[in-house]
Amino acid sequence: MDRGRSRVPAELRIGAGKAGAGDGVPETGAVTTYTYDAVQRLKTAVTGTVTEAWTYDLNGNRLTAAKTGTGTLHSAYNAADQLCWTGPSAAACTAPPSGASTFTYDANGNTTKAGTPTMAWNTFDQMTSFTSGTTTNFAYAGSSNTERTTAGATTFLNGSLGITRQTTAGANTSFIRDPDGTLISMRNSAGASFYYTTDALGSTILLTDSAQAKVATYAYDSWGNTTATGTQAAANPFRYAGGYKDTATGHTKFGARYYDAGIGRFTQPDPSGLEENRYLYTDSNPINRTDPTGLFDTIDGVAGVLGAFVGAFAGGLVGLAVAGPVGLTAGRDCCLRIRKLPEGTRYSLRWRSPGVLCVRNHQQSPRRIEDD
Repeated sequence: MDRGRSRVPAELRIGAGKAGAGDGVPETGAVTTYTYDAVQRLKTAVTGTVTEAWTYDLNGNRLTAAKTGTGTLHSAYNAADQLCWTGPSAAACTAPPSGASTFTYDANGNTTKAGTPTMAWNTFDQMTSFTSGTTTNFAYAGSSNTERTTAGATTFLNGSLGITRQTTAGANTSFIRDPDGTLISMRNSAGASFYYTTDALGSTILLTDSAQAKVATYAYDSWGNTTATGTQAAANPFRYAGGYKDTATGHTKFGARYYDAGIGRFTQPDPSGLEENRYLYTDSNPINRTDPTGLFDTIDGVAGVLGAFVGAFAGGLVGLAVAGPVGLTAGRDCCLRIRKLPEGTRYSLRWRSPGVLCVRNHQQSPRRIEDD
């Protein structure tokens, strides 16, 4: 019988503090100190003698990414907040510098070229192929991206809580979850089970076998780029923030969309229509937020008056007096996630602007409450 999975903080301190406050995150024994700008976007990450720094435009698009010893990567965007190119120097969207990697999009805003790799999409905005040397094809259940049935030679069995089994070359890997969908273990075709340990963002940091021996470890940078080691490291696809890491694309699949950690953005626009910038991942605050559905970011573990909301949202909206969470800038987007609700529903609360609370049932359409 499977043991319960372990979710450890790994000394990760998360929260929505004042701009410029630091949060320490050990990364394989090191401590990283973070700072944020006035609207809670990640500004710097300092680990020992290595400093990383990011700047953004008014729409939250990342303009520069600098790291000690590697220089600065510049980016440019068009009026639709689409990434035009990344390169060694600043320039206009239409005038990429020498050596830049360029990006192109289809009419719906899906990325069709990202440097060298190319992607194809169907009329449902589902990525149907990815080509980088070789081509990998994808298929889905229904008209959304949420449930894939194949990715190259791998087929998937999907349940109400996520992928329950994948099969590659006749070998099955099963995934066991708790009632709220959190991964407990994976079991390979030989019957061996491996158990997940995750950090506060839900990222897998450790796999152990039935003898409690380490068989895989994972480390992540600020935006989810992953270093994996161990005999079972490659076998586990669920990594950064609990998303599914595609071998062929290198992207992480979060529900309705694909996330590219290399550029810190989604490869396609937000289909929910709730985001002001439809390509941003976690409003450029990946240290404190996640986006498990690919529809909008969430802040786990934020205290609030959520208990009073559950009955109202489960049975229909009633009059509510609401206030923004303590410590968050008034009028900034934020989201609180309630995991365990009757009949498996999940709700998110988002302040879209001062006095406006968006309530989303993940099985229905978004609703809005005007707070007078």
